[in-house]
Amino acid sequence: MRNLMMAAYSGYKTVDKVQNFVESFLRFKGDHDHLFIMSDQSETEIDDYLKEKGVEHLKLPEYTSHPYNDRFIWFSQALEAWDEDGIVMSCDIRDVVFQGNPFNEVIKRMRYDMLYVSENIDFREQWNGIMLKYGFPHLFEKMLMRPVYNCGVMAGKAGAAKQMYKELFDLANSASSYAKFKDQEILLVPDQAAYSILVNLGSWKSKGTVTSNIEGLVFTAATAPFDIKRAVVRDGFLCNHLGQRYTIVHQYDRLSEILNYDDGVFSLGPEKLTDGLLNLESDEKELRYYFKKGDGAEQ
Repeated sequence: MRNLMMAAYSGYKTVDKVQNFVESFLRFKGDHDHLFIMSDQSETEIDDYLKEKGVEHLKLPEYTSHPYNDRFIWFSQALEAWDEDGIVMSCDIRDVVFQGNPFNEVIKRMRYDMLYVSENIDFREQWNGIMLKYGFPHLFEKMLMRPVYNCGVMAGKAGAAKQMYKELFDLANSASSYAKFKDQEILLVPDQAAYSILVNLGSWKSKGTVTSNIEGLVFTAATAPFDIKRAVVRDGFLCNHLGQRYTIVHQYDRLSEILNYDDGVFSLGPEKLTDGLLNLESDEKELRYYFKKGDGAEQ
């Protein structure tokens, strides 16, 4: 059975935005594992890089004006001709790296049609809470203390995943693109809130297996103030407190002061304690970091 890894981007122009993802996946992929990269139709140096690496690159039309939502309809389209029971994954391309074969670990854990990665937080966390409150205000109170599921690492059987991506595209696209927050207009990124709504409140809840930061599959650095104190580095690989190597490390660049990644090797900085590093409610500079649109969008 073939396995498929998918990733996408819009607006990126330079190889550094995709290089760590691509090269770490190719390092650990199996003979039956395939990689599809999807992007907008602009011409950049990334095209030549992906061709050189032998990676299939699909250029697709943009359906919305939002830099994050199109990837879900792209993923669903890519799965139209894929084996219904084949295992598929999608990961953010700019800030995900692999330390092992992700399909081997997903197959070990899946008991149903999907695998959901919990971030070990709920929507009382500032960033996710703001996206929920302004993107889906009618569900804010109902969702506030429910778990946040990471849409930057998704996995499942192709048939189920295709349907999930379609529903996620529709729901994320129904939210406003911008909102007024502290007298400034901010870009809403409602995809993770939409994904968590589908998993928490709909029929998808009973169709998936849950994994989390404490286990050895995914380390989500955005929630690392709760978990980084238990992380260790062995032979250049980031591991959990039991010494088990994380297969996927997501958002590692969010902890650049203490978690370094260079040429496929991780190292920890001198201070591992990061309480509050990414959740400073009164720090407007930190808020601008989250909401700045920039010149491209990781998908």
